[in-house]
Amino acid sequence: MPQKDICVGIIKGAFGVKGEVRFLPLTENAQDIETYGRLHSQTGLKDIELVFQRPLTQGHCAVRLSCVKTREDALALRGTKLFAQREALPETDDDDFYYSDLVGLDVKKDGQVIGKVKSVQNFGAGDLLHLHLFSENTELYIPFTKACVPVVSVPDGFVEICPPEELD
Repeated sequence: MPQKDICVGIIKGAFGVKGEVRFLPLTENAQDIETYGRLHSQTGLKDIELVFQRPLTQGHCAVRLSCVKTREDALALRGTKLFAQREALPETDDDDFYYSDLVGLDVKKDGQVIGKVKSVQNFGAGDLLHLHLFSENTELYIPFTKACVPVVSVPDGFVEICPPEELD
């Protein structure tokens, strides 16, 4: 399995006046984010220590970051994604996947490779696989459900799809 960094959350802005940050965790349990070790961003921030403070509304939480001392620091980091090293995260169950593990997998239909997984998205109504289909050079979103994606084999590098008739 490739060792990739995993996005564990996004800084959404300042919370209060003493340097706390409004944070959107992308983890199953918001408090787990402080157990993943030091974090980094793709914008150059490194070795960030995160301490969970309390839950907030709309899935957000208040956290303290070692690189944030003032409200202005927090505001300047709005939109920054924070990443943990893959090996710091827990292993997944058989039917659970990190989005980054799915990106790049071959897409098979009836045993034939027909494309690649481009990304995994969630616009509020459930996870969707964003696929690039080779033969038509098109892109397609399909629900990431057992009915539409009955087989996911990360070690073998593919997903098998069975799209609904209206998408077929």
